[in-house]
Amino acid sequence: MFDIRLLQTLLAVAEHKSFVRAAETLHATQPGVSQHIAKLEAHFGVKLFTRGGGQVEPTAAGKAILKQAHIVLTSIKRLESEAEAWAQGYAGTLHVGLSSAVLASDIPARLREFKQAHPQFRFEVTVRSADELGPMLDLGMLDAMLTTLPSHEDEHLSHQIGEQRLGVAVPPDHALASRASAGIEEFFDESFIVVPRDLHRELHDKLIARFQNAGRALHIAAQEVAFPSVLARVALGEGAGLVPARLAYHGSGVAIVPLDEDFVLPIYYVTRGDIHNPAEHLLFDHLEAAPSQSAEPAATREDTPDETRQGPD
Repeated sequence: MFDIRLLQTLLAVAEHKSFVRAAETLHATQPGVSQHIAKLEAHFGVKLFTRGGGQVEPTAAGKAILKQAHIVLTSIKRLESEAEAWAQGYAGTLHVGLSSAVLASDIPARLREFKQAHPQFRFEVTVRSADELGPMLDLGMLDAMLTTLPSHEDEHLSHQIGEQRLGVAVPPDHALASRASAGIEEFFDESFIVVPRDLHRELHDKLIARFQNAGRALHIAAQEVAFPSVLARVALGEGAGLVPARLAYHGSGVAIVPLDEDFVLPIYYVTRGDIHNPAEHLLFDHLEAAPSQSAEPAATREDTPDETRQGPD
């Protein structure tokens, strides 16, 4: 029988790029780690790592096997989790990933309602930045993810199930910091920290278009994926940031001025098309049926056409 501990050793060496540090993490000896890797190389008939410059790097074959090792170990973990859930009287486990921006919306309250309505499922939540959730979904670590970044992967099913109003994050001493709302044109002189275009093309292009339509050029001071990172840069005085209007929290060192126009951030529910979890389907139905309560929707927001649950074009 194949020893799963060999794959755990493989992942530890790849993560730490060191046999010594992998041994420390695994509470094993360095010779023991070396023996595990040697057994794997003999089993697969390929060299898994190269050594040089004080670091250990996976070979091309090693990278391919590492990807599958992640899937195998994740599947085993899910198997154990499901068995434990059934043993405890649950009808299965539902693993959901949330991006940090979603926490500033009504999604947590809607998820709480689902938990209360379906106590037969064990509900587990993971909070990560949006760009981290996609790989976790691909590896089977999640049944679904709720994120503000649209998925363009062919294997994903994506559906907009909500939205939240956007605002501009500025330092607390900014001239507009105390305003209840403002128009984007009032920030044309600011440098902006933005989400990279390859991750959120629609939001990125919309911001640039508003500047160009007014004959102005958007100056990009920096790019960040996670909104808390945007807030950190704003607090350091590096520029302004387009973020969810509800995202500010005590001690963040920023003020968020809600925009009074059609700047809203969609919230997407994303799953894999090849995974079928009855609890996940129930969650989707619940979120789709529950109306989204965005924070004071902008008066001039354009109507969004109804979407069907399908992969992106």
